[in-house]
Amino acid sequence: MTRKAPTDRRRGREREPLSITLSVTVRTGPEPADRHELMRDRELRLARNVFFYRDRIMRYFVGALWRVALASPKVYREIAPGLATMRDKRRDRTT
Repeated sequence: MTRKAPTDRRRGREREPLSITLSVTVRTGPEPADRHELMRDRELRLARNVFFYRDRIMRYFVGALWRVALASPKVYREIAPGLATMRDKRRDRTT
């Protein structure tokens, strides 16, 4: 079952999905071993605007930050204090 693309009401024509190829590499230092490739040449199809996908995008980037932190102790040392602060604030808010 195919779904029809949403119509652009201003111009009366159908919007086509945007297809992009995305690669994400994080460098945590000058050495080649300090490169962490999170995604390589992955094709993404976006049929709507970025606001529709914002929660999915944020979940991906938080997960990617965790993957890099677990692979690199240097990065983990940088983000661990901030994560502890966020956890404490959330705990205070729920009590």
